[in-house]
Amino acid sequence: MTRYALAALLTIVAAPGCQQKAKGPSVDPAPFRAALEAHMTRQKWDVKVDSFESLEVQDTRATAVVRVAHAESTGLKPEWKVSFLKKDGNWIVDTVER
Repeated sequence: MTRYALAALLTIVAAPGCQQKAKGPSVDPAPFRAALEAHMTRQKWDVKVDSFESLEVQDTRATAVVRVAHAESTGLKPEWKVSFLKKDGNWIVDTVER
């Protein structure tokens, strides 16, 4: 019986450390993607949004780590740090760190 109790205890203690975190943001990135794509179009940057690695929202500010790719390539996908502001109910790009 002691062997089974020890096995149960190890399972309970070790299980939380074995869990994997979900990749990507828990906030819907759609409005932020739209804001960033509109910003890239206005700036005439020849890149596209590949994925949101993280997205943190606090009130009227948000910060994201975004992977981008050249518009016509599947090569390198560097990370950009993008900050957003909520203005008149819509998210807009505030700054982009490349």
